[in-house]
Amino acid sequence: MGNNINIYLLKASDRIGPYLKLINETTERSIRKINVKIPLSNIDIVLYDNPLTIIKEIGIGGFAVRDHTILVSFDPRLPAMKNIITEELPRTLAHELHHIVRRRSIGSKYTLLDVLVLEGLADHFDIEVFGQLPHPWSRAVLYKEKKSLIDLVKKEYNNKCDRKVYKEWFLGWGSRGIPRWSGYTVGFEIVKKYLKTYKKSKPSTLYNKDTKDFIDALKSL
Repeated sequence: MGNNINIYLLKASDRIGPYLKLINETTERSIRKINVKIPLSNIDIVLYDNPLTIIKEIGIGGFAVRDHTILVSFDPRLPAMKNIITEELPRTLAHELHHIVRRRSIGSKYTLLDVLVLEGLADHFDIEVFGQLPHPWSRAVLYKEKKSLIDLVKKEYNNKCDRKVYKEWFLGWGSRGIPRWSGYTVGFEIVKKYLKTYKKSKPSTLYNKDTKDFIDALKSL
């Protein structure tokens, strides 16, 4: 593809064979649509059979490796594989590509708020491009519990988001009992509040917005 966007569809797995054409076509089409919204260049996208790294609720997994590579994993054994490719692959690409563009623009900052905003923007961008409903992790926490988590974030947002903190807030691992995906939900709400306040803004125009500009949105929740 143009702009040095390289698609590597790993073919050694017999299970992924029947889906190669559909994956390739969907990836190319999605990248063209995403590239209208944000500047893409010099990115390797690797798509492969790896059931161990999918998100079971949607049947696909995505991971932006630093600022130049995306890994997308599938489980071709799933009966809904064709729907996963056509519906979830475009959204996964949008999410992970937004990560890369934002990291290139503002650097790899790692306070809790940096990561909350990174994830919140990527999820809102996916919705902007493909017009779907929020994913389950963006609305994983009910209102009463969400309010208490937001209050906790207001106290901790400037803390370093190391591996332990990330696993606690985003994966639900840790002694404080923070529910799985809480970080995604709170990040989604922060960006949602920002977009409501600055109505002319869009996730596609905020990839280079400094994290500190979202502090007021957090504090007003």
